[in-house]
Amino acid sequence: QQEQLEEIGLVGLASDIDRLEEQNKAVVKIADDVQQLNEAYKDLNTLVAEQGQAIDHIEDNVVQAKESVQSGTKHLETAEKHQISARKKQCCILIACIIILGIIFGMMGGFGVFN
Repeated sequence: QQEQLEEIGLVGLASDIDRLEEQNKAVVKIADDVQQLNEAYKDLNTLVAEQGQAIDHIEDNVVQAKESVQSGTKHLETAEKHQISARKKQCCILIACIIILGIIFGMMGGFGVFN
């Protein structure tokens, strides 16, 4: 009977050891899975940070483009004012030339050149 009890004890002990080894393997598998999940979160965090930087860069470019457009609009308005002023000056010069030519031809007509 003693031998039977020892055999039963050894068999029970062996099955306990097998069960513990299986549990240990399961715990190791869970630890590996958690490590992989941690790496995935780190990779995701890196991607989010990179995209955030890209979005910040795009936002900066949009702000610069807006400022450039506003500046360009002001330059165009100034150029338009200068162009209008130049046209007025050209018209005044043309009228002055016509008057001067009229006076010159009028004086020549007075000397009998056109008579």
